[in-house]
Amino acid sequence: MELLKLENLPGNSRLWVYQADRKLSNEEEERVALEVSRFVSQWAAHGNALAAAFEIKYHQFLVIAVNENVAAATGCSIDSSVRFIAELGAAIDIDFLNRQQVAFLEEGEVLLRSLSEVRKGIGLEGRHDILTFNNSVASLDQFRTSWQVPVRESWMARFLNTDSVGS
Repeated sequence: MELLKLENLPGNSRLWVYQADRKLSNEEEERVALEVSRFVSQWAAHGNALAAAFEIKYHQFLVIAVNENVAAATGCSIDSSVRFIAELGAAIDIDFLNRQQVAFLEEGEVLLRSLSEVRKGIGLEGRHDILTFNNSVASLDQFRTSWQVPVRESWMARFLNTDSVGS
């Protein structure tokens, strides 16, 4: 199947965001792009080719989407993609499946904090407007509108010092 671009998929396309545990080097990003291109061009569900696209954002996030109007991703096809992502990460010593880190965007750079630090409010003091990433978005429309949100509008709002909210 021909390689598609994320922006050309419909908004209801199913989507997955994989956050790397560190910034990809230029060489690693090129390798990831090449390997993911190969994977998505051959990705299928029960013999039906999936109309899939991907992008790498901020040298840190791998975003993959499937136009399910063409063919739906199934449990087996999703499992194969997760296996592929795990193997690709292992080959370049990057963990795309680590859910113990939270990413923030500050001045165009991605900053990572451990989940335990975030739960303690460490690094969030007075930073209610700093952007974070909602990697649980499930559609391209959600990705476009709700992937990057201020901390005060995220699940992390409960860990903010409420005395200084709005300041």
